[in-house]
Amino acid sequence: MRAPVVIHDAADPRVAAFRGSDVDGLVDPARFVVETEHVVARLLASELHTEVILGTPARLAGLGPQIPAHVELFAIDAPLLSELVGFNRHRGVAALARRPAPIDPAAHLAGRPQATILALEGIVDPINVGAILRAARAFGVDLVLVDPRCGDPWSRRASRAAMGNAFTLAIARVDAIAPTLDALRGALACPLEIVAATVGPRARPLPEHRRGPGLALLIGSEGEGLSAALIARADHEVTIPMAAGVDSLNAAAAASVLLYALADRG
Repeated sequence: MRAPVVIHDAADPRVAAFRGSDVDGLVDPARFVVETEHVVARLLASELHTEVILGTPARLAGLGPQIPAHVELFAIDAPLLSELVGFNRHRGVAALARRPAPIDPAAHLAGRPQATILALEGIVDPINVGAILRAARAFGVDLVLVDPRCGDPWSRRASRAAMGNAFTLAIARVDAIAPTLDALRGALACPLEIVAATVGPRARPLPEHRRGPGLALLIGSEGEGLSAALIARADHEVTIPMAAGVDSLNAAAAASVLLYALADRG
C-alpha cells in the first residue's frame, strides 16, 4: 500500500468533509461519508466512486489491497478521528464517496417482465431507512423509492444500519410516490400490483397474499403509517398477523417480514 498523508490536526482542511456529528445532514449535495471497516470495504467493492479514505494506519493496511490508485489516503490516530467526526463509532476508518447519479425509475425498469419495488413514505429515522435497505438487498428488491420526508439513504447512520448493502441497490428519491408508480405501470412489461402494508379493515393477512410478477410494496412510518392518498392507489392491503396485545412492529422489522414473505422466488 502506498504511504498515506498523516493528519495531526482535526482542523486540517484536507479532511474537512469528515467533520461533524453522526446526525449531521449531507456533507454536500454530491458526496457522502461512511464509517467502519466493513462498510468502507463494501463501498470499495461497489461501483460507487470513493474519493478519500481516512483511517488509522492499521485499518488502512487492512483495506490496502482493495483501495484503487485514485483514492486519496490520510492516516490519523483513533482519538483524533473521534474528535474530527464527533463520535467514536467509526471503528478506525471513514471514507468519502460520490453520491450515485439520480435514477429515473421508469427508465431503470423499462421492459422488465418482473420486478420488485419497495416504496417508503415518511420514514424519517435514517437507522430505520438503513435497516430496511439491508432487508431490500437481502430479499431481491430491484428498485427502492423514497419520498422527500424519508431519512437520507446515504447518511452515515443509514449506511451503518444497512451494513453497506445500499451501495449495490437502485435507490431513487422522488418528489411523489403515486405518480412514480403510475409511470412504472406503463414502463414494465408485466402488470404492476401495488400492495400497501396497513392495519386497516381492508387488509388481508400476509400469508394469504400471492404476488404476481410485478410488485410494488408500500411501507409508511411507524407513527403515521401510509397516507390515505397512497393507500387509495393500492390494489391490495396486507397486514402481518401478530399475537393479541401487539399492535405493530418497528418499520424495519415489518419491512423485513413483508419482503421475505413477498420475495419473488420464481
